[in-house]
Amino acid sequence: MSPTRVRALLALPALLGSECSFSLGSADLPVREIVLVPSAVELPAGARAGIEAIGRDRLGGRVEVRVAWESDDPEVATVAPEFASHTVITAVGSGETRVVATHRTSGARDTVEVTVTPVTLRVSAGHTPPAAARPRDRRRDGSRIHRSDEPRTGPRDGSREPTDGRTGR
Repeated sequence: MSPTRVRALLALPALLGSECSFSLGSADLPVREIVLVPSAVELPAGARAGIEAIGRDRLGGRVEVRVAWESDDPEVATVAPEFASHTVITAVGSGETRVVATHRTSGARDTVEVTVTPVTLRVSAGHTPPAAARPRDRRRDGSRIHRSDEPRTGPRDGSREPTDGRTGR
């Protein structure tokens, strides 16, 4: 765009009054609202989820935005507070909280409801895996498979000769 055109565009609001507005690109459009996607998140403790902020101008068009992120309860979920259009929610402890995104120039805000569920583990004492899940004792060639919990017998010279476990040969 030529310098003369830029000067003419800049002079338009003064000539036509305050009702006139113009934009040089989508980044210059005022943000009327922001929408967070998704609007609700349910996570197990320790998990993470991504959130995106979408800005809307006064005509409803999509505008790229950078927002400040904040968690109402950092003991339940945390976010990176930097100005960005995306963030990652990290579930810390069980409970419910809200993550708030605020556009710095327009003040537009939106929230994401976050529910963090506790992680439960089931452990059975004395559980033996089924035979199909147990490791085999022998290789296909018939040689014995050594397990780390068994004492090793056989040559210590580094040879890979199979042993019978008694004589070392």
